[in-house]
Amino acid sequence: MTGNPGIYRICLFTFFAVLANLFIVSGCGTDNAESSKPAGNLSAESDADSDSDSDSDADADGNNVDSAAHDIPLDTSSVSDADADTDSDSDTDSDTDTDTDADADNAQDTDASEPADTASSPSDTDSAANDTTDTATEDTVLTCDPTAQITYWMSADDSNSMASPVIVRNQIESGSWVTTTIRPWEFLNYYTFNYQPAEQGTLNIFSDLRIARETESGAYSMQIAVSSPAITNATRRPMNIVLAVDTSGSMAGGPMDRLRQVCRGIAANLKDGDIVSIVEWDTAIDVVLKSYQVVSANDPALLTVINDLREGGGTNLYGGLTNAYTIARADFDPNRINRVVLISDGVANAGVQELSLISQMSADSEEEGILLAGVGTGDGYNDTLMDDVTDAGKGAYIYIDTTEEADRMFANEINFLANMEIAARDVQVSVTMPPGFYVEEFHGEEISTVKAEVDPQHLAYNDAMIFHQLINTCGDLVTTGAEEFTVTATFQDPLTRQPKSASKIFTLSQLLDGTTTQMLKGDAIIHYALAIEEIQTIYRTGNNEAIRTIIDDALSEVDAAALALGNDPELLEISELLTAYRAVFE
Repeated sequence: MTGNPGIYRICLFTFFAVLANLFIVSGCGTDNAESSKPAGNLSAESDADSDSDSDSDADADGNNVDSAAHDIPLDTSSVSDADADTDSDSDTDSDTDTDTDADADNAQDTDASEPADTASSPSDTDSAANDTTDTATEDTVLTCDPTAQITYWMSADDSNSMASPVIVRNQIESGSWVTTTIRPWEFLNYYTFNYQPAEQGTLNIFSDLRIARETESGAYSMQIAVSSPAITNATRRPMNIVLAVDTSGSMAGGPMDRLRQVCRGIAANLKDGDIVSIVEWDTAIDVVLKSYQVVSANDPALLTVINDLREGGGTNLYGGLTNAYTIARADFDPNRINRVVLISDGVANAGVQELSLISQMSADSEEEGILLAGVGTGDGYNDTLMDDVTDAGKGAYIYIDTTEEADRMFANEINFLANMEIAARDVQVSVTMPPGFYVEEFHGEEISTVKAEVDPQHLAYNDAMIFHQLINTCGDLVTTGAEEFTVTATFQDPLTRQPKSASKIFTLSQLLDGTTTQMLKGDAIIHYALAIEEIQTIYRTGNNEAIRTIIDDALSEVDAAALALGNDPELLEISELLTAYRAVFE
């Protein structure tokens, strides 16, 4: 790999690069976790400003590697005095289509920089199962033009995909190097932001903007949020839930305890008339409960089945999922929440082990209206497989490493609903920049000026999609404050699939004069995630002084934000984690 392994680069293609069909994308990472999203991404408190192209690489150990950021240099060849500092690649492309011109590339590469796990690290114990390499998605070529608008479509994955920060926390608390894949958008999904919930049937749009930290001279830090309505367990739709539970030998001990606790948390929030089935699988497949109508929360018959789950045998993940989806289809009701909950360590070593087949099954079922939630509970954990399968099924991806975390994510009513129900299907969010503005660095999963290149995602109730990016200006642009940013969200009604949309226009002066409470927290969380990933690129060098400097820089931003937000408990926890990680490199 070339460039900074902590950053994705959506790079400019020259005419010759297109002919060669070769593109090198940088990335870094590994695999494992813990969490704290106490009440989704929403609260009743409103913000003052209410209203990529993703790549994955594989490292030398065979683990899928997602990256921290998309660095988006622009073609400035047609503009005099363009900001050359923001372009990380030389470029001779003379294309001037600022809105939709794109080139595609499917190159793959690997990263040999990953260290072996220490004995205390819970990750990467099944590297053979992680032996996959993702294909790069479409890459967008842009021309920096102070006279033309640019529209970007963005994705931050399903709003409840949030395993990465939990795995990071788990590894730091274990005293080991953080070797897991860093997916910064999952950090934004995981931690709590106080955006006002939308009215039923609609989505709210918010945006914050502030001058970026001094190291990003000339750039603005921008955060966009799209929030959903709030619901309670009493007002939700009835459920058709199939628990596909991994009872293989690798789940013995803590993983099985956490699996049972996840199931108990779900049982605590079911109500009369909900349908639940349980498929347990190791080498063989066993349907231990089929199409059972619960009579109340904590249904005694359901709890008996859950408490009797025991581990043993191999891991026929494909067979377990296939049977779970078969049952979900048989009980399918368009007026219910139809969801398969996969609880596993993701280590497929029996039956069909082909990742593409497992992922395709999830994708096909999602099209039929059967949603997926992936819950990881293993110690030797295949983060790659669980992330890919839930990506295909457009589902929540959660990691549970303690029984307390299981209660937080599933026994807690607000989080249970956020993880199980959806408020909007196939959400696509775009921002149209005023002439002369462009996205310099994107911290989500995908970004492109071509709508079809960015996968739509689902948005849960009691939640918000958060998009964080650095934006800049090109040429000798002089701003007036009247420049307009238009944020649009298109989506479908979860029941009728009727197309809907929401849009809001913000002027530059409105954004800069607004309250940046949520922006401060977003900046701090992203700084934390990127710092951890940057350390992954150098911890083998033994340059502990440089690592401590990276951590101190992140600590400075996190502590300042925590203080400004009245000692925000989540930021205080991140500060403690960074301090503990610093001690590893003393």
